[in-house]
Amino acid sequence: MSRQNDEKREILDMEMAAELLLISVSTLRKLVKAGKVPYYRHGKQYRFSRQKLEKQIQNGEARKE
Repeated sequence: MSRQNDEKREILDMEMAAELLLISVSTLRKLVKAGKVPYYRHGKQYRFSRQKLEKQIQNGEARKE
C-alpha cells in the first residue's frame, strides 16, 4: 500500500498508530495497557481510529509518560 493511501486510512494498526503519534510500538503498547490511548480489538490485534488519535494529539493527551 502506498504512503498516500496510508495517510487516508481511518483505521490504523499498531505500527501506523505509533508512527502517527511519533512513538515506538513498545511505547504505544504501554499507553494502551495504561488506558491512555483509545483502541479496539480485532481478534488479537489492536486497531486505532485515526480521528480519535488526531484529536488526542490536538488536545495534548497522547504523550509518553
